[in-house]
Amino acid sequence: FFQAEAGIRDSVASRGLGDVYKRQALIALNWIFNPEAAASSLGLIISDPVEKNTLIRDFTAFFLGTSIFCFLGFITKRPEWYFASAIIFLIALLFNVLANIFHDASFVLETFIVELILALACFLSGKYTNRVSER
Repeated sequence: FFQAEAGIRDSVASRGLGDVYKRQALIALNWIFNPEAAASSLGLIISDPVEKNTLIRDFTAFFLGTSIFCFLGFITKRPEWYFASAIIFLIALLFNVLANIFHDASFVLETFIVELILALACFLSGKYTNRVSER
């Protein structure tokens, strides 16, 4: 499994959803502690301090937020936390498409696939958590 969002390529297969959620947290930390490398892995060059602030803030919030939601879902056994992450990933997926259609931005298939997989993983985690908590 790989994370196209952060440009991290991992040739080792994931051992489960826990690995996916841990990677999300690691991606957020990369944006906090090494934003130039994180941006470079996406083909971005940060030349403006305002741009740098925006990228660090937005990418960190995205990845750290979804990680925290999934962690809270795991700890509390409440599916709502997983569903919140799924919604965030689906919104990102939607705007990947809309940016292409309305703003002549490149459509990034690799990112689209990762966002779809993560949204499905979060949704299924929530469904499974809900099913287990109903027993």
